[in-house]
Amino acid sequence: MPLDDWLKSGIVVSHTTSRDEIAGLLGIVERDLRDCRAPGLSPEWQLNIAYNAILQVATAALAAAGHRVRRREGGHYYTLQSLAYTVGVEPNALRMVDALRQKRHLNLPPYLQRVRRPCPRHLQPSRTSLPPQALPHWKKPIPLLE
Repeated sequence: MPLDDWLKSGIVVSHTTSRDEIAGLLGIVERDLRDCRAPGLSPEWQLNIAYNAILQVATAALAAAGHRVRRREGGHYYTLQSLAYTVGVEPNALRMVDALRQKRHLNLPPYLQRVRRPCPRHLQPSRTSLPPQALPHWKKPIPLLE
């Protein structure tokens, strides 16, 4: 379902963004990608921090496309799924992101939510603002970032 259909159905609303908003969101992404690797954090917190980085990237891309997800149940799901329309993230990558979302939102005791590799290699920070391993999944440019 393209973003225009999401707009008609009320999943997203129109949003006017700015370079400052996008820069702020991407600053959070860089911080979270760095912080998810901090020594001493539990795997659950590392997952939460890495997940937030992905969510902020999706929020920035959606804002750059002129939309935001309406605040409601399922908001994270739609924000993450919008990556297919905003930057061309491939279905396999979206399935992995959705698996992370589901793991994060599980309502299980902490001992059942253990993560073996909490910050996947393709989410680890690099010297660029986005991990180079993630770039092949991005097919469309984000207008405000060019």
